Amino acid sequence: MKNSLLSDRDQNLPIEACIGELLDNSFEWNAQNVWIQYEALTNDGWGRARKLAILDDGLGMNPVKLVDHLTVGYHDAFGGEDNSKSVSKYGVGAKYAFFNTCRKSEVWSKIKDGEWYKAEFDFDDVYLDKTESEWRADWQSGKGNGYPRVAIRQDPPAEYESRWKELESGTFIQWSNFDKKSAEANGSEQLIWWIERAFRNFISEKIVVGVPADGGMRVERKVIDNLDKRNVYFNNRLLEGYDSLYAIPHKSGDSEADLLGMQVPESLVFAYPIDDEVWIKRLQSRTAPIIVHFGLTPRAWRMRSGWEGTPNSAAASETIVDRRIQGGSTINGGHSFWDSRELVSLVRAGREVGKLTDNHLIGKRKEDTDRWMAITIEFGPELDSAFNVRNIKYQVAPTREVRTRIREEIRSTVDSMHKEIQSWFKKNRLEEEARKAVLERQKNKDKKGEKGDSPPNTPSAPAEWAEGNQGVVGELPDDPSQDSAADLINRLFGDLEGFNRNNVLKEIARRKLTIENDMRTQVPGDTERMFEYRTQGGNVLKVKYQNHPYYLGLDTRYKRLMNIGTDLTETMKNQKPDMKAIQEKLDEITILVKELEEIRDFGMNAAVIALSRQTPEGKAIRFRDVFLREWGSICRQMMESKFDGNGE
Repeated sequence: MKNSLLSDRDQNLPIEACIGELLDNSFEWNAQNVWIQYEALTNDGWGRARKLAILDDGLGMNPVKLVDHLTVGYHDAFGGEDNSKSVSKYGVGAKYAFFNTCRKSEVWSKIKDGEWYKAEFDFDDVYLDKTESEWRADWQSGKGNGYPRVAIRQDPPAEYESRWKELESGTFIQWSNFDKKSAEANGSEQLIWWIERAFRNFISEKIVVGVPADGGMRVERKVIDNLDKRNVYFNNRLLEGYDSLYAIPHKSGDSEADLLGMQVPESLVFAYPIDDEVWIKRLQSRTAPIIVHFGLTPRAWRMRSGWEGTPNSAAASETIVDRRIQGGSTINGGHSFWDSRELVSLVRAGREVGKLTDNHLIGKRKEDTDRWMAITIEFGPELDSAFNVRNIKYQVAPTREVRTRIREEIRSTVDSMHKEIQSWFKKNRLEEEARKAVLERQKNKDKKGEKGDSPPNTPSAPAEWAEGNQGVVGELPDDPSQDSAADLINRLFGDLEGFNRNNVLKEIARRKLTIENDMRTQVPGDTERMFEYRTQGGNVLKVKYQNHPYYLGLDTRYKRLMNIGTDLTETMKNQKPDMKAIQEKLDEITILVKELEEIRDFGMNAAVIALSRQTPEGKAIRFRDVFLREWGSICRQMMESKFDGNGE
């Protein structure tokens, strides 16, 4: 018996997911208030838990049901097994939550007009080591009924008496002897943040809902008052729900509406088949709705892209800490668990059961701009199999078929949101550059005529200067989104008063093709890219991310080769060089050259694999062959243009 139970303790469930199962039970059984007391081994709440206590004012349990609550396999859904509003699944969530967190769970409960009773489950209880025949004998003699043992009359711990003494009914759970590594948190703030997101539809003053329209053919996203608001207190702090769609501001003073005129995409609804006969019977339907809501942060929140220290910046502390909008970096008070790029929130029966970024679901790869938009996918328990909902409702992910269907429905909307974010940042960036140019012109104008200053070297007109300096200006693409040379000069410098030829040269010269090999101090710390191409004016800048392991590996070995070469030169200067040392150096060179070739192969192979993954299903091999042929042809042309003959 005990060995069978111990086998259920290896599911590696994080402590927040286990707390979530207890909150599910509290809310399902009509608790209006839940008090959580949490202590970790460290004073700041980091690391493994030391004690966890949860008290609610729900309906409570009688002594018999109290023992059943701790019995594996017992299931008592709220309102009965056929209640379509029950969010319970198998009835094992609370048990597995405790099993995968600690060794001892003590539960006190009281029903209306009743008294407090206690039952417990302790993996270190010697009674668990008894055989089934011994348990049967105890039952026949009236000493017990198996394990857990019968409930006893006992009040909850006195240290919490101020909370439970006046309750008409309720349940108190205390966990201890935390021995699982999964019972660790990155501080109390991580647990608070998870609860505020996962249970936002229970604890928020206002909630986002989908109101059916046009006979159920579509839904309208609306923000309404939460008429069934519950309260969760974490270490005496009343928690506030966090709306991942940004429709309900988290930061005090933020407006619910976008004052700059942006429209959030319309919500979607579509029917999906139910493959559970029990739910088909309960609902009298073979399909159930999947509702998709979209969220875009107001434009006023994202005026500056990554300009740290400026108002309304992506890197501003108020954006990260107060609004909880964060990319991969944790600067300015951020936390890794605030990463907003996991833009998809899966909500089952009002409770978040997963958040993810999945290119197979939304049709795009994860990017830092994803933090500014959000998607909520709502479904009911009747579609649990379609979303792979398990015993513990945590990190749920839809099946391949569901992903495909959702992607077909939302891809165009996701693309339009992504473009809106990029175009808005670009517009503000160009306006900021123009503003700085005006300030620079004014600065030059103010300096004009100061003693010791020579008059600026002013050409007759910007257009004439550009025509006479085609080598500097370069060929510009026929793209209406790019400025011509004359447009660029006019936009940056306006009239000729205070015109400075050196500034023009600097701005125009940057339009030539440039390759930056060392961008070490400017490389984003939250990217997996090896390099990227950026347009600047009419030309291209290639930026190599030198902190990528690929370039670091090459750079380390090239430097080592150079050092060995220097050492060999010094060694050969001796009249009697140490041949053994020379041989060791040559052996090391051989190894380094081999490793360099392997790294280069890694880069080429990774490129082929990455590109092949983007092809339609069933066409990867053909795409790969065409790509390799084109790659070889282009590479040969490059080698022949750089070197004579075959490139030797």
